[in-house]
Amino acid sequence: MSYVTQALVEHQELAIFLTLAIGFLIGRLKIGSFSLGTVVGTLLAGVLIGQLNVQVPAVVMARSVPVTKSCTVRLPVFQSG
Repeated sequence: MSYVTQALVEHQELAIFLTLAIGFLIGRLKIGSFSLGTVVGTLLAGVLIGQLNVQVPAVVMARSVPVTKSCTVRLPVFQSG
């Protein structure tokens, strides 16, 4: 487990993609007719990975993407940690 934690601390992008992948898998789980959905699954995975003390730099958390000269779209990325 310490190897995984060390890898996620050294490579924060792995933490983000692992959070998305685990969240997608959690969201697809079905118990009878009940499922959480991918959004809730990703939030739960973010909380779990955040418990490993992975610090994601601020530059990774939110990016501005220029769409046109007069329009900029902010792409939020939730913080895991």
